[in-house]
Amino acid sequence: ASGNLVWVESFGGSNNDNGSSIFVDDYGDILITGEFSGTVDFDPGSTSYDITSNGSDGVFIQKLASDGSFIWAEAMGGNALELSQTVYKANHIYTIGNFSGALNFDPCGNNTNLTSNSTSDIFSQRIWPALR
Repeated sequence: ASGNLVWVESFGGSNNDNGSSIFVDDYGDILITGEFSGTVDFDPGSTSYDITSNGSDGVFIQKLASDGSFIWAEAMGGNALELSQTVYKANHIYTIGNFSGALNFDPCGNNTNLTSNSTSDIFSQRIWPALR
C-alpha cells in the first residue's frame, strides 16, 4: 500500500457523538456535520470550544482548516433531532432529517423555530454560506 498519514484528529464528549457528512469547501477547508448530545469540545487542538446540546440531541457543523486545525463550530436543535443527509454545493450546506417538538434550527442563535405536527416530522434547510 502507498500513502502516508497526513493528520488525524478526534473530538467528542462523554455521550454518543456521530459524524454523518464531510466536505471540502471552496477554500479547501473541511466541513463536518453530525449529531451530538451533552457537552462536546469541538476544537481537536490544545484549546477548547465547548458546545452543549439543547436537550438530548443536537446537530453540529464544524469547520477545520486543511491541516486539521479548528476554525469554528456551530450547533442547532434540541430534543429528538436527527440529521440524515447533508450536501455541500456552491458554498452552502443543505440538510434534511427528522425532528419532534419545537426546535430552533438557526445555528447562529437567531430564533428560527419549527414545531412538529406529530412525533416525527421532516425538516430541510439551507444553511448560511460556509464562509471562513
